[in-house]
Order: sequence, then C-alpha cells, then structure tokens
Amino acid sequence: MQKLILSSILCLALLGCDGFILGKKSSNSKTGNHRLTGEVCYSDESFCLPQIDALTAIDPNGDYEYPSPVGPQYERPIYLIDLVNQNLQRQISNNFKAIDYISSQKGPYAVLTRVLVNAMQELRDELGKPVFINSGYRSPGYNKSIPGSSKISRHTYGDAVDFYASDTSFEELQELCESQGAAFTLVYESHIHCDWRASRLDTAFYPPTIDPSHIRKLAYHEITGGHIEYRTIGNQVELYVADFFTEEPGDFVYEWYITGPNGQSFESTQSSIRLNPMPGTYRISVQVGNSVQLNEILEW
Repeated sequence: MQKLILSSILCLALLGCDGFILGKKSSNSKTGNHRLTGEVCYSDESFCLPQIDALTAIDPNGDYEYPSPVGPQYERPIYLIDLVNQNLQRQISNNFKAIDYISSQKGPYAVLTRVLVNAMQELRDELGKPVFINSGYRSPGYNKSIPGSSKISRHTYGDAVDFYASDTSFEELQELCESQGAAFTLVYESHIHCDWRASRLDTAFYPPTIDPSHIRKLAYHEITGGHIEYRTIGNQVELYVADFFTEEPGDFVYEWYITGPNGQSFESTQSSIRLNPMPGTYRISVQVGNSVQLNEILEW
C-alpha cells in the first residue's frame, strides 16, 4: 500500500498523470478539471513552452474570451501557452519553428495542439519541399479583427493552419492534409486551410471530452452552409454563392458547371457566372474551395 501511495504521489508531482512534465506548481492552480500548471512539450519533448491556467490570464480587452461551447469539440481551453519572453525562433519540429504557428505580436497567450504540429511535420516529410505557413493560432479577439473570419474559427482552438508550398498544387496539399487526418479543408486562391476539428482535443489545453469517434463527422456543406443565388443585371442573370461560412477572408477557388435547357453547357472559374437565360430548366453546380459542392435547379 505504501508503494502504491508513493507511486501516485510521484505521478502527480512529476508527470501530472497525463503525460506532461510539470514545471513549478502555480499558486493559482485550480482543482477539478484543471491540472497543475506546467508546460507543454513538442517533438518528443525536445521543445517545451510554459503554460498558465486560463482563469489567471491577464486579459483586459477580453481577447481570450471564448464563446459558450456549441459542441464537445468547442470546449474553452483551460490552459494557455505563455508567450511572454519566449524564444519562438526555436525549432518546434524538424522543419518548422514555433513562430510559424504562434506569435506574441498577436497576443501574450496561445493554444497550439500537438496533433497539428505532428501532422504538419509528417506532411512536410511526405512532400519533401518547403512549406510556408500564413496563419496558425489566433485568439478570439485577434480573430474578430479579421474581416470575414468565422466567429468560431478553428484557428482559435489551435488545430488549424493556412499554408502553401512552392511548385505544389493545392489539390496535392489537400490530399496530404486529408491523409494526415485533417477533418476539413478549403482551397483559396493563395493558400489552403486545413484543420483537425474532429481529432481528440489536446488535454494539454482542454478538459477531457467524449471520444471524437462518437461524434458524427459533418459533411463539408454542413460546415460551410452556402447556397446558390441569382440577380438580374440588364438582360443577363448573374449566379453567385451566398451565405457561405468561411474560416478566414480570401478568394476561394470556384468551378461552375451549368447545363441549359437545350443541353448546352457553361463553365467558369470565377466567383460568379452570367447567363443570357432562355425559357427552360437550368441545372447548376458549383464547387467552392475544391471541397464543397452546391447544386440548384432553376427555371426561367
């Protein structure tokens, strides 16, 4: 019995019983779902960053106030990385630096899940070419300052990334993201968005949640919404996509395919397409971001 008690004490003191090496115990540490404040480590624990309890964060502008969870994968983080006085130019994995994902210029705290860091390094290894990251973590407050960005962007949960690679098509990058377990991808003209929203939430930042395998994986169109609308411009009709839910602002890749009443076809890669309508049925399909397929049948 004494050995069992001693083992339990060592587990709590050194590892936190969840696989993380703990730093000095914070006087503000909480009980319940909150583990002891310590650090989160990446790349086989070769690079670690200090964490604080989210309840103790100095946040005068409310930049780290998360919305109420809309589902088990949208829990508020209970721990945040403390970026103050940290050297983010160090390698967080073989080919990426911490600064590629997180920046103190966007706020003093961050969330960066290990599933994202590991997946992106695996992707880089498979691609064998440099990968350039445009955006990683964004605090809710910083995210709000970006016009057109989603109110519950996965960037604010630390498991989303926007990037591109030289001499590599976005279709190839999309396949690589999906092969690394990305649950959602969306192709823009200048980059691709990939996120791991269906992976188990990283317990270095979040309380334990139900197994994601028990969560119904949403189809892409259920995530983004969107529908085809039209407006009259002179003698023409312009078709476009409305109410499309985005992760960040930017121009998507579009592919329009339309079949007219006499079997004639129309195609376009622009954000909208104009027609000289004639009486009859038009079958309209558009793929947005090389991911989301929208269909409509219209009569004129």
